[in-house]
Amino acid sequence: MADRNTRIQSITTGVLLGLAAIVAILFLSPARHYIFGWFALAAETSPPQARDKAVELIRDAQGNSGLRISPAALKSLDAAPYDVQDAFQLREMPAQIGTINFDIDYLFEIRPRFAGEVVSLLKVPMDDDSYPNGAKRDLTFNDRVKQGTVLGVYWSKDLGQAKGALVDAVVNKKQSEVYFRDKKKLYEEGNLSLALYQQYEKQLQNDINAYRVALYPLYVWRVPKDEIAQLEKEADRILADRNKPRDAEAEAKRWATVEIKAPEYALKDGKPDPSHELVVLEKNFNVGAYIDPGRDMPLFRLGDLSRLQVWVHPPEEYLPMLRTHLAKHGPGSLRWKIKLQSDPTSEQELSVSKISPSLDPTLKTPMLIGELKNPERKFLVGQVITATILLPPPANTVEVPPEAINVVESQNLVFVRKKDGKENEYYLRRVAVAHTAGKMTLVRSKLTEEDEKLSQAEQKRGRRPIQPLYPDEIVLTRGVVQLTAALEDLQTKKE
Repeated sequence: MADRNTRIQSITTGVLLGLAAIVAILFLSPARHYIFGWFALAAETSPPQARDKAVELIRDAQGNSGLRISPAALKSLDAAPYDVQDAFQLREMPAQIGTINFDIDYLFEIRPRFAGEVVSLLKVPMDDDSYPNGAKRDLTFNDRVKQGTVLGVYWSKDLGQAKGALVDAVVNKKQSEVYFRDKKKLYEEGNLSLALYQQYEKQLQNDINAYRVALYPLYVWRVPKDEIAQLEKEADRILADRNKPRDAEAEAKRWATVEIKAPEYALKDGKPDPSHELVVLEKNFNVGAYIDPGRDMPLFRLGDLSRLQVWVHPPEEYLPMLRTHLAKHGPGSLRWKIKLQSDPTSEQELSVSKISPSLDPTLKTPMLIGELKNPERKFLVGQVITATILLPPPANTVEVPPEAINVVESQNLVFVRKKDGKENEYYLRRVAVAHTAGKMTLVRSKLTEEDEKLSQAEQKRGRRPIQPLYPDEIVLTRGVVQLTAALEDLQTKKE
């Protein structure tokens, strides 16, 4: 009795191991999708003989194999037809990491033109509630200023001496002109000798030369012409009140004063545009500091943060494609979508302004630059972003849903029929996929030379040829796996 139980147990174990081996073979087999597809299709039809009526093997005039599918099978598979059309949607390239940076066209360095001492800075209201109302402090880092605002004042000994020399030269020149006119009249009347006349004439010429020499440094320092004109008017007042004592200290302070102004760069109706405020990015001196233009850092660095740039470093392999697009469609035609890594809701679409002419020395990758408007100061310099480059579809491609393609052993297969063909007859075709990212898959409607060579090599191996997929053809988007399995099964039976 024990021997009988042992034999029954051994037989049961062997059967179970055999079933497990069969399941493992089915699961690991390359053709498992065909087998499972066959079961899925067969499960839709109750009688065993109904499967042969659900699909029927057919061939067209070129020898391409296909299926004639019964209405019941089409309905059970929910095989939704899709009209193939020329590709037109922008395709998304893989996302790239980038950063937000300053726009160099909107950065400004304020440097002194003369050596001198800082005597005052722009006063701004205190932003601390602990100070009494109306309290003010000196301008500092991160403060906003309007275009043309006087940021500070310093005194320059060199400028003061140059302006004083010009005023004195103007006074001497005008006095010499008056004396010379009087002496010339006396000489013409015979009441002055030639030697004295020539002496006054030489003095006038010397004063004219001294006036010209006094102008040179002011022109070199680019002192505004209205300031020079104001000095000449001041010389006229001195001449008019020549008997009044001059205040050397007041004149020195007045002539040595240099105003440090914010630049005026964005105008509207001839005036600074108030929407373009500048932010103090760097302040290097305080009141009392002595500055030297040939040695020291800038007084201020200012920036307009309402406009920034996006810098992205795509792989170098992208360059030919990007350059071809820009050469064909022009600057600004290349688009990308960017969003902050810290805020996925911040996505917006921008244009790529330019491609850097050199590789990044550290990353050894090209750099794409895009303009980023930032009127609300939402973006900060240094923030990390992801950029998705948008490119138009390649030439000679059509769009199909990804689910219309069944990938079998690296072959892209679709079930397709002509638009004017029979609605229940579809032929299996191997196609060339040009791009797979995004909501649509791009398939070539005209094969490239590489596709032709690959197709010939594949046919020598006994595989399907690669063929184009044309606009206005119709492909199935569901049940493709099951139909492929059914077609292969019918072909195997016929052979």
